Amino acid sequence: MTLDSGNQVQVRPVNKQEADASWYSPALHDARFFLIPTACAYPGPARDRSQASLRAAYGAPAARYSADGFLILVWHKNLLAGHHVPKPGGPPSVCADAV
Repeated sequence: MTLDSGNQVQVRPVNKQEADASWYSPALHDARFFLIPTACAYPGPARDRSQASLRAAYGAPAARYSADGFLILVWHKNLLAGHHVPKPGGPPSVCADAV
């Protein structure tokens, strides 16, 4: 998605072990959505835990969309500002959550 959008939309992993710390800086980035996979080996209970974790951290999303094998949860605020990025339940694979 990052490549296809010409870097206009940047999707980053929630698991920060293989990430650049600057990706999560609210001074540099404005993150307003989470992607939760639906079309791979990411079982329903793990998706439910992910959604519950996100709701506990950020409140109810302003909008929900489904596209190309993902549930997209959108907020009207920068999720990086003043919040931690929760580590939703699920496998640490290509099906892991992204921000």
